[in-house]
Amino acid sequence: ISFFHFCEESTMALRGSLKHVKDIPRVLK
Repeated sequence: ISFFHFCEESTMALRGSLKHVKDIPRVLK
């Protein structure tokens, strides 16, 4: 596994979790 690939995977995961956090208030309403 290359370092660049690792960074890309981490960015995708981070983006996914941020999207999930953004959706939480919508779910709570």
